[in-house]
Amino acid sequence: MAGQVLPEDHEDYWTLTTTILTRAAVGEVSQLHDRTQVTLPPSFWDEWLDAGQDGDQTLVDAAVAAATPVAEALEFHQVGPLKGTGQSWWCRSIHEALAIGSSSQWVV
Repeated sequence: MAGQVLPEDHEDYWTLTTTILTRAAVGEVSQLHDRTQVTLPPSFWDEWLDAGQDGDQTLVDAAVAAATPVAEALEFHQVGPLKGTGQSWWCRSIHEALAIGSSSQWVV
């Protein structure tokens, strides 16, 4: 998922913060909610993580555009109650849910 951090020279750099970039929902997820996370494809990771990149609206718009095929390809399935806990369960499940084509590596 796309997120952001403060630049190293920002006065609040060491303040612990978390941000998740969201967008208007598309595809099947729009039936569940009007917003969804910007889930970046591997082809956009380097551009998003480039510390020399200006974090402006142009970059955000490009990230949303790059994430659109990922969001449109998500499939949803009804499941029973959650059995199991912990990050390893969640990470394995989200990786399986987001795998598209031959790529099984995603920023989550």
